[in-house]
Amino acid sequence: MNLGNGNGNIRTGGWKSIRIFPDGKGWALTYHGLLHTNDRGKHWNSVTPWQPDTQSGIFTSGVNTFVDGNVAWITKPGNTTYQQYGKTNEPQLAQVYRTNNGGRTWNNAEIPDTASSYSDIRSGPGTIIGVLQTLGETRHQVSITALSATNETDAWISVKRFYTHTGGGHEEMQTEYTRVWHSSDGGKSWQLLVENKASQGSQIMLPGLWTAFPDKSTGIQNGLTYSNLVVSHDGGRSWQSQNLPSMDYASGASTQKEPIFFNAHYGIIPVQTLIAGHYTLFYYTTHDGAKTWQASPTLYLGNTNPQISYGDAQHWFILQKEILYITEDGGSYWTHMNPKIPGKAVINFSFTSNTEGWAITSKTDSQDYKTYTQDGSTFLLHTVDGGKTWQEVTYQLV
Repeated sequence: MNLGNGNGNIRTGGWKSIRIFPDGKGWALTYHGLLHTNDRGKHWNSVTPWQPDTQSGIFTSGVNTFVDGNVAWITKPGNTTYQQYGKTNEPQLAQVYRTNNGGRTWNNAEIPDTASSYSDIRSGPGTIIGVLQTLGETRHQVSITALSATNETDAWISVKRFYTHTGGGHEEMQTEYTRVWHSSDGGKSWQLLVENKASQGSQIMLPGLWTAFPDKSTGIQNGLTYSNLVVSHDGGRSWQSQNLPSMDYASGASTQKEPIFFNAHYGIIPVQTLIAGHYTLFYYTTHDGAKTWQASPTLYLGNTNPQISYGDAQHWFILQKEILYITEDGGSYWTHMNPKIPGKAVINFSFTSNTEGWAITSKTDSQDYKTYTQDGSTFLLHTVDGGKTWQEVTYQLV
């Protein structure tokens, strides 16, 4: 899909995230669509799988995962069905799109039971003892919270439904369920593996903020605290709680970031904490496929939100606007430098080795919605010396 601006040029808006792979192929998500490159970011093709909003031009996508330079999975949220008495609205379910050829073609399929619903006084007969009364509003909000894929055929998604009632003298909110679905045919069909309901108190709760499957049998989800995980060893059919080592300076305000697995056995989970205006970061590491975990030393960072990338299993990078932290031994020892990075703030970055990486930075101090929907509001930068120097990429949209 080629997204024109009326002059034959592709509209991108601000760039939001980038992922380049060692073979030079990669992806970039922008406010107006999805881009793909075959040549290390010199040329970008618009490969947006569905039409953005016709009025704003905004590409509204859900969660996504980029398996490699050819295979990508991305979700399209469903709509909210208004339930009005005597009328039936056809729900628009959430969909999963999948490509195995760098976005030239996409397959898509609906995910069962993923339309949110909304009801109010007009949703029922509307009278109580002959008098019209406001009974409040009820919402069943469905969201796809996580997507993980091991290849072009196997993927897992986590779906959560949240219940809210307001008004009419009654206030209530709760998570109704979390579900895990699996596809083994490239997203054409989805099998429900597990449904976790709040009413089933004996069950392990599945937070589902992120889900990672390093292989077809092992899956992990974030825990209810920073030192807890939910783990599956049967492909997502059953889940068990797993405690992790506790750490000094970590607290209830600590956040598990999404993990990365370098192979089926070796994976890491970054844990970030904001203390007195400054960030700390440490890693949980596994070498046996999520059976056991060890904690790394704590890294003390600056006062801006850190961005994380991995060149390979040993070379990791943490980038703040003023400082680049680097480890060459898998997180045991860190050095830092102060590179001059064009732009006002780092939005996202991606390393493919210990030397080569790309970054997206904002051009203005203003980081509001209006600014980022404008073309040219961000820089695309490139480094070939491990982050010491950065140059703006002169790229073409084709």
